[in-house]
Amino acid sequence: TTIEIGTELAFFKKRITLDFTYFNTTNKNLIVLAQIASSTGYQYQYVNTGRIETNGIEIAAGAVPIKAGDFEWQTNVNFTQFRNKVVELGPGLDNLFRNGFTGAGSYAIPGQPYGVFYGDAYKKIDGQYAIGPDGLPVLDSEARILGNPNPDWLAGWRNTFSYKGIYLTALLDFRQGGDIWNGTKGALQFFGVHKDTEDRTSVTVLDGVKVDANGDPLRNADGSLVKNDIQIVKDQTFWQSYSSFGGANDFSMEKVN
Repeated sequence: TTIEIGTELAFFKKRITLDFTYFNTTNKNLIVLAQIASSTGYQYQYVNTGRIETNGIEIAAGAVPIKAGDFEWQTNVNFTQFRNKVVELGPGLDNLFRNGFTGAGSYAIPGQPYGVFYGDAYKKIDGQYAIGPDGLPVLDSEARILGNPNPDWLAGWRNTFSYKGIYLTALLDFRQGGDIWNGTKGALQFFGVHKDTEDRTSVTVLDGVKVDANGDPLRNADGSLVKNDIQIVKDQTFWQSYSSFGGANDFSMEKVN
């Protein structure tokens, strides 16, 4: 179900145009492949369930800067921004795996944008990584949301030049924001063939706070968290623990700019 409001404007005999649209779309009773209890003899079943809401704007502006004889130059710019949210999945479904791997995948989770990355992560205390007695980050006992692949906005710029029926067109696409999961980077780090792993002798201190062997935070006399100061060498153990292939997936998440 879609509600759409917009306007189309043209000026100077269509030498300048402007289109604006606001839309709100609700998709429900989606056909999804949901995981079911293996005791039924099957692993998945197609069901009609869930509701996703999307709203956003689209803007398109065009102009004909030059129109002389048989030569014409047209330029067009478009901008799109949208936000979506999984409102519900259906009875008994807290999340729905869409694609990816065991440690990190794309999921539909109520209250979250569609396709968020969810999986294994390192433990955080008050927003800071928990560092164990060995100087390495500690795995969290629970999976969590790692990132959002949806872009902040999309844009395009097209220029078309024509002369006596011959056309030349150039298009530039822009995408700002969103996250990606770089699993290849984690695998290369684990096997020691990523460029980062050329550094295998330097000493470093990971940013975070100290925890004991049970994962409980250490505190100063005033109750504040103890800043990590444990020095470790960037050797094989470090890279294999740090990589998403051998550890959690935090450090394989990257921003799209």
